[in-house]
Parts: sequence; C-alpha cells; structure tokens
Amino acid sequence: MTHNLLLGPDAQIRQSLQALRAFQGNGQIAAPRTDLHAGIFVNTDPEAAVAGRYIARRDGLISLSMQATSGTQARWQALHIPMGPALLGKELATIGTVIRARADTPNSIQLCVRSGQNEGFVDTFFSKSLQVTAEETTHLDIIELNTTPALPREAAWRDMIMFFPAGAVDIDILDMRFFIV
Repeated sequence: MTHNLLLGPDAQIRQSLQALRAFQGNGQIAAPRTDLHAGIFVNTDPEAAVAGRYIARRDGLISLSMQATSGTQARWQALHIPMGPALLGKELATIGTVIRARADTPNSIQLCVRSGQNEGFVDTFFSKSLQVTAEETTHLDIIELNTTPALPREAAWRDMIMFFPAGAVDIDILDMRFFIV
C-alpha cells in the first residue's frame, strides 16, 4: 500500500517522484505519449515518430533512450512530472529543483514549470540549463517567484517538464528533488 502523507504546495510532485523511486519496470517509448508511472509521462513530437525504451530501477530514478524514427527531427521530447495545482501563495518565494544525472553524449536540457490555465498553459523556464555529461552531474536551479510575474500564482494544474534536445536522447536521471519555499 502506498500512502501520500506529504503536505504543502509541492506535495503532489514529491509524491510523484517518491512513487517513481519505488517503481521498478521498463517498457517502450512511443510517440506521441508514453505513460510511465504515477502520472509521469514522456511526450514527443508525433511527426517524428519518436521511439525508445525506459527503465526504472532502484539504483536510479529512470533511464530514457529515444530517437526519431521517421527521418524528421523531433520538435520536442519531454518528460512531464505532475505537480498538482501547486498554489503559490504570497508567503512563498522560490520554486527549486536538484537533479543528478549522467549521459554518454553531453546534453543540454531545459527545465520548465507548465501552469494550466482556463485556455491553454503558461511555460516558465528555469534560468539555467541542465548540462549532462558522462560523469555524474548535479544541477540546482530556482525560480524566484517575486521576480517572475509571468508565472501564475494559481493554476488548475502544473507539470515540471524536462525538455530534451532534438536528436537521440540517452540519459540516466539518477535523482530529482523538488521544493517550494
């Protein structure tokens, strides 16, 4: 039995990541969407016919390997982690993440908070790119709420998104933590 005893505006994403840490499994990635576990999914450009594999195991959060199979370069390849509505009250100052990862081929990954609105969504990108190399790297980044007025304080839903570069992706995401303070 899995319990969700976490509280606060970041409770949903912490629960999602906790569930992914406990998950052991593997499967195929297929465009346009592959559901992984606990609401976490990979979303890719359907025109590129991205395909690949994922592996979730106890010694790392998740490994992703994917590439376009249609001859068309993917316009997007992304890992979505649900945050719930994550109400960002005036007493809160920062959204942050810490990620440990490695990849045989160096990658520059863009991190984003997507906030669902009545009509569409608003993407708010973290200021730094996650630079992943063959050596294990640790990345820390924040979004300061008071200096980012474009980030809605209220949203129907939110996702933390990792946008991978166009082309082949082969990455081990060893750990990810998320906080709102």
